[in-house]
Amino acid sequence: NLEDFALGFSITEGIVKKISDIYSIEIERQENGIELKIEIASEYFANLKEIRRNLTGRTGCGLCGAESLSQAMRIPKTKISNYYFDSKNILKALEIFSQNQILQKKTGATHASALCQKDGIIKITREDVGRHIALDKLIGASLKDEVTEDSFVITSSRASYEMVQKI
Repeated sequence: NLEDFALGFSITEGIVKKISDIYSIEIERQENGIELKIEIASEYFANLKEIRRNLTGRTGCGLCGAESLSQAMRIPKTKISNYYFDSKNILKALEIFSQNQILQKKTGATHASALCQKDGIIKITREDVGRHIALDKLIGASLKDEVTEDSFVITSSRASYEMVQKI
């Protein structure tokens, strides 16, 4: 799900505003890992060059590499959602959550995030060794498939403030 990661990370880190600002994603397998080359709109590329923050895909806190409080605290200017979710449906999603964690079943070493419908049915699940990356993958897949309305997110790990900001 590397394309989902590239999309989600680019959006959640404020590199671009929407998926259409990303022109291409190239996945290159290297001897010592995988490199993603992402072509973005020139206005966002110019903005990115001015940001001195290290934007590597991280698995830890969102403060690393930030040079100012405004880089660390990204509070939305408008209310994002007016939806309310019944706790029974959240518990329903949590009960079936592990069934969708294929990598976790094989390795016992991954985190997962899932996008759930209002009724508790899981729409999309993404996994990764890093909980932030699993969430970026989920956000990328959700935006790509345009299935974000009337939904909630569950995660296999603690929901840090950075993860809440991403959502």
